[in-house]
Amino acid sequence: MFVVLSFLTFSVTSVSAHQAEYRYDKNGNLSVITQDEKEVVYQADSNGNLTSKSLRERTYKDKLKNGDFHEVNNGGKAVGWSYMTDDKAASSFNIQKIGSRNHQQIQASNIPVGDFIGIKQALWITKESSRGFDLKASLKIEHLQNAEVVMMVDFVDNTGKVIGNASQKSTLQRDFFFTMSLRESIPQKAERAIVQIAIHSSGNNAAGTIVIKGVDVSYGLDYYFNLLMNHDFQGREIQVAEGTIPDYWEISGDNGSAKFNLMTTSDYKKRQVISYNSNGTSKESYLIQHLLIDDSRNYQLRGIFNRLGNVNTHFQILFFNEKGTLLGTNYTTSDSITDQTASLRGNIPKGAVYATVYVGARYSGVSNVNININNVYIAQVSIEYSTEPQALWNSLFTLFDRKSDIAQGWAKRSSGADVGAIYGKSSGDGGQNISVPFGIWGNLSAEIYQDISLEPSSEKGKFALYGEISILSSSNAKLEVEVGPPKRIGSFPQKTYKETYILGNGRQVITIRGDIAPNTREISVSVRLLPIVRNEAWGENIVIHNLRFNPTYNPSGPVEMFLPEEME
Repeated sequence: MFVVLSFLTFSVTSVSAHQAEYRYDKNGNLSVITQDEKEVVYQADSNGNLTSKSLRERTYKDKLKNGDFHEVNNGGKAVGWSYMTDDKAASSFNIQKIGSRNHQQIQASNIPVGDFIGIKQALWITKESSRGFDLKASLKIEHLQNAEVVMMVDFVDNTGKVIGNASQKSTLQRDFFFTMSLRESIPQKAERAIVQIAIHSSGNNAAGTIVIKGVDVSYGLDYYFNLLMNHDFQGREIQVAEGTIPDYWEISGDNGSAKFNLMTTSDYKKRQVISYNSNGTSKESYLIQHLLIDDSRNYQLRGIFNRLGNVNTHFQILFFNEKGTLLGTNYTTSDSITDQTASLRGNIPKGAVYATVYVGARYSGVSNVNININNVYIAQVSIEYSTEPQALWNSLFTLFDRKSDIAQGWAKRSSGADVGAIYGKSSGDGGQNISVPFGIWGNLSAEIYQDISLEPSSEKGKFALYGEISILSSSNAKLEVEVGPPKRIGSFPQKTYKETYILGNGRQVITIRGDIAPNTREISVSVRLLPIVRNEAWGENIVIHNLRFNPTYNPSGPVEMFLPEEME
């Protein structure tokens, strides 16, 4: 134990001089120290002996101060937040400890008509806010009377005048936390944003009780607005009886049927691991998140997963009305042992008020086998409003993980040319840059690719791939764009569609259409650089601006703009 304590003291001072956040596992052993943008992760055996230590970067960015209500002052008030009250109303604000984290409870009664009782926080709008202001909150409504819950933002100029605002309202009273979300364009002259969550009186004798788990603000650097909170699991870790799960997510399934663990990958990213527990009786276990939805919109759901052992990944969405009646569902499964993007899309049923996203594991034939190899690995999940049937993750190449030279969701595959190939994010609004400096690389190549799992409705029919790629320079080189089977052992044999471009500088429009054979469960999309004449010097420099894959292409249907609704 003395060794552990000495180790911890060194780790804290090496990370930062600021106050640290300490988290412990269910046995009381220190598991994570968080300070600024660093996290020191410790693992201990059942006796409390330190077995490993790793350092990872904290990539979850919350623009609000104390959005998870972790910091509380001596008076019991959440640091960074102020109260919205009225002398004519009775109100109370309390910090509730639920599980391992704090929650903000708001109670109010006798609220005057049109008034608000809640919490608020003002923040400066940063220079990176040129596109949109994304606001999300996770909360539960315990009671409402002649009232509604409002999540809103006011944009204020340098004189204090409100020059823009946006809000989302709810009266959903269920026994779970759900996510509210909105994106709003920031007015040009706005200098501050005032975030508010409150009980709003809509009639006489109004009253209500709500519990807020957390609030998140970010800026819309990606055109697609993900409605989920902590979609990539890089936020806070929560200890539960089954293990460790990401904040704002819950577990569904038979308690004890699976073990949950957040593992740190080689690139310092967290992934959710769901492992089979032989003591359980259920054959499925999930992470879930409830969220408010707009029944006038279309949805697009995506996730990146892989699995190991006798288990399949399962991805599902269920739609409900305010009373909790199921109105519709959609699902897909995958058995890929390497990272694969699964996707679902469709119309939100009329009358639907909220949806539940399920992502997890379905086990089959796991008895009498080593339970350590029956795992599902979940990288990230997204749901957005979109008119586009689009199955690729990060199709606009705007998202790059810190210190990564490959766009999020994509992978690189080089054959020899990786000695000189250079990958990176293009300047400006994004884009994947691939450059092979002029030299003798032989008949080698450099490429990026993404493997896709097809939902059952896409397993036969037609597809369409659209995109734009800028060729900045090219010498004895060609560009190949390919749609075909994943390049791994055991992939389903299918026809490969390939387009080759041999051009000078300029922007190239990509269009590939073809058939999806029956029973095809997976497809790979790739962009590759390679020489025209083998064993002679060659080089090429390109920027991939976008690639959009429609797995349900209808040649006789209307012409699609292939844009998220926010861009139309």
